[in-house]
Amino acid sequence: MVLQFGNLFGLLAFLTLIPFIISYLIKPKPQNLKVPSLMFFFNEQNKKSKNNLFRHLEKNILFLIQLLVLFILALSVADPSFIVKKDVISDNIVFIIDASASSKTMQEGKTRFDLSKEKIKELATAKNSLILLKSTPVLLLNNADRSELIRTIERLQPTDDTSDIGGAITLAGEILGENKGRIVVLSDFVDNKGINPQLAKNVIEGKGIKVDFIDTKNGIANNIGITNMALTDNSANIYIKNYNDKNENVKLSIDKKITELMIGPGNTESLVINLQGNGTEIKIENTDDLLTDNVAYIARPFGNKIKVLLITNGDSRFVKAALDSIPDVELQITAPPVIPEKDYDVYIINQINKDKILPGSFKDIKTKIEKGKMAIVMAQPGMEKINYEGLIPQVINNTNGGIIALNYITRFTKDIDLGDVTKFYQLKNIDNELNIASVNNKSIITLYENSNGKVLYYGILESESDFTLNPNYPIFWINLLYYSVGRAELNDINLKTGSVIQYGNDNFIMDKTGYFNIGSKRVAVNLLNERESDVNYKTQEINEYTKGNLGKIKSDVDYKISLYGMIICLLLIMFEFFYIKIRGEI
Repeated sequence: MVLQFGNLFGLLAFLTLIPFIISYLIKPKPQNLKVPSLMFFFNEQNKKSKNNLFRHLEKNILFLIQLLVLFILALSVADPSFIVKKDVISDNIVFIIDASASSKTMQEGKTRFDLSKEKIKELATAKNSLILLKSTPVLLLNNADRSELIRTIERLQPTDDTSDIGGAITLAGEILGENKGRIVVLSDFVDNKGINPQLAKNVIEGKGIKVDFIDTKNGIANNIGITNMALTDNSANIYIKNYNDKNENVKLSIDKKITELMIGPGNTESLVINLQGNGTEIKIENTDDLLTDNVAYIARPFGNKIKVLLITNGDSRFVKAALDSIPDVELQITAPPVIPEKDYDVYIINQINKDKILPGSFKDIKTKIEKGKMAIVMAQPGMEKINYEGLIPQVINNTNGGIIALNYITRFTKDIDLGDVTKFYQLKNIDNELNIASVNNKSIITLYENSNGKVLYYGILESESDFTLNPNYPIFWINLLYYSVGRAELNDINLKTGSVIQYGNDNFIMDKTGYFNIGSKRVAVNLLNERESDVNYKTQEINEYTKGNLGKIKSDVDYKISLYGMIICLLLIMFEFFYIKIRGEI
């Protein structure tokens, strides 16, 4: 047992005892008084009847009481405490509660998350901190008392997120810092990101902080889950895994239409579905112990079809075939001089006869572009003789070709090999152009901003290139049209839990599955994590789990004595008051 002081400067308070003692030792100057002899006689009789020891105490008892009160007050200012080595669980625990998707697994009528909450209530102590275990751990409480911890625990709900156990342990170690304490992790240890939990534990315990792993798994759980999906604009490849030890006849509801798959134990099967409308929901109808991975949501906020007007006097069979292959395109073909006044989303100009173009036709198209539409002007032989009426810059010349190099990666040029050309037409450079692809540093695919709309010059001559025979040719047109009308890529709006979306100055961590509106964008969020769905996963890297109650550890326990000193002072002052009252002095 060691006595220590929390405030060493408080010891200076003992200096107040010096003037008190000095003032008590100073005797007043005696005065001559006339006293009747009869009074003196009676006083003498009373004094003789008192015990000598009592007379001595009576003379000094008030001095001793006041001295003791001042001494205790001076001692309290120094914040004294006794440090005792004891076997304790800990009076300062950082709880880490697993709130990931697998914590929703049902066990004996309760979820693993519910079991963790009950255990925390059982272990709660005088000083508690609480960390919510997700893909990004969150500190919910710091140094809270038991009642506040329980109130917070009662309100907590699990998420559909993944988990970073090692990161949560590291955060808990930072919270404790140099303070003594204990870290208790309540999880099923289906870990799928961050550093190894055992490694994080070893590092923290190397600092003298005890870390306990409490496994919330109890028995074998059944699960069949949707673990992944690959999306294109019009189809989805869905992957379903059977985690059970027997064959399962899996019933899938796809937009309420039932499809069945036989999946062997531990196997994964895939299913390709066509996407229609602005959203698709896939649901496993089989009953199991984890529901989160039984549903997959696919956002496809495309709405109406893309209205495309192809203006041509020629065959245009390659571009026509590419456009016809896109289900979301409503294609109309017109031959000049007839150009409908109806509004379209995209105007494509290819193989036109300059003699059949009426004056003002391109100006009318340009007016529509300024209202937010898009025009695609395709290169054609003799185009230098065509008056495009300012829709595109002036055609300079027909120049020698070469390999087409990408200058900017866009949605429609990503992963596309444009090949080479033998000849192409070069346009005059202007200020608002974006040179997307070039040949010998001369632009061949150029994007022009025009008020609210756009104009794209596609300078690859069909007769001078074999790109039209490339499998990427229709893909190029699909992505170009989707870019033209501002359609988002499906992989940008179909996310996994744990993804971060920035909206304005705020970042949102998507930790729930379903459909969500972020600003004007509708997104779908799914678990799609093979490890998180493996509810019976057992890691071989964790050496030991804590079972039952927490084991006691040697710890320095400090006992503050200032409060007890205050109580003693109060009692002494009360005693002094009653003593003076008995003496008749008040």
